Amino acid sequence: MLEAKLVVGDIVISIDSEFVENENENVEKQDCEIRAFYRMAKRIKKEYPKLPIIISGDALYTCEPIIMTCK
Repeated sequence: MLEAKLVVGDIVISIDSEFVENENENVEKQDCEIRAFYRMAKRIKKEYPKLPIIISGDALYTCEPIIMTCK
């Protein structure tokens, strides 16, 4: 599961969550963190359009499509 958190000092509030899973076993493509990220990023941009965001992720997120989505 991916989580988006709002951190203000010692206060941490979850603002969005996205599960990484398949609805059934007979799927053509597996769900993954990248697809989950795109779904969550779209919702966050819609709900919090002016919120400055810092992304903390591993090397999986250091690709051009993710960077372009963040911009």
